Amino acid sequence: MNGEFLKLLISIQFLVYLFASFKVWLQHSVMIQNYYASLEKIRINWLRNILIGMCFIYLISLSSFVFTGAEILKLAPLLGAVLIYVTAYLGMKHSRLFATAEVMEPSPAHFQQKNDNYRNSTLGEDRKQEILFKMKDCMQHEKLFTDNKLTLPKLAARMEVSTHHLSQVLNENLGQTFFDYVNEFRVKEVQKLMIDPAYAHYSLLGMAMEAGFNSKSAFNTAFKKHTQQTPLEYRNSFQQKHEIKSDPIGKGASW
Repeated sequence: MNGEFLKLLISIQFLVYLFASFKVWLQHSVMIQNYYASLEKIRINWLRNILIGMCFIYLISLSSFVFTGAEILKLAPLLGAVLIYVTAYLGMKHSRLFATAEVMEPSPAHFQQKNDNYRNSTLGEDRKQEILFKMKDCMQHEKLFTDNKLTLPKLAARMEVSTHHLSQVLNENLGQTFFDYVNEFRVKEVQKLMIDPAYAHYSLLGMAMEAGFNSKSAFNTAFKKHTQQTPLEYRNSFQQKHEIKSDPIGKGASW
């Protein structure tokens, strides 16, 4: 009886740690979108997959309270051992994530409390509009979005404003994360390059790299989010419209 009770306590403890781990992962996912303009090298989706694997093992272990002696229960220790080795391998593979960052990264709690902090902010509407103007100028004229390592502190330093005020303006005035704001400019830049004869020999991925994207998947995801079309669909539809305008009577068509 005492053994079963101890197993139950361990299961509850494991569930609490699992829940806390998922919470930290979700906070991290939110935080990086407010801090970075490119996420490919800092996403930890592999850790999410490990947590899902732990959930699976937990469910198998939990079934021991109902199906005593079942053959499937023998899988739990084996799967647990495999998961430990996979975690160690992925941890070493992504060891850069644990290195000291070039710029000190705020904790997830920092972003969790931002909305509450904004209520006490002394940032007036005139100052907000000034920050918006400077931010737009940095994007449209200096094209800072083409820097694929652009971060919120980098942009704030260029604008000579605090990261807190810049983040507040993005969230309150534009309703966007830093990640979405920068990628919107990158997508518009690719759209311009598509009709620029000087870039006619570029591939879509080449244009994306010129605009600041650093991977094909990030480019495709952002482009579809902001245009509701894939890059290829957008380019083909634009080319079709251009052909129709340049040949309004339908050259070569049968009458």
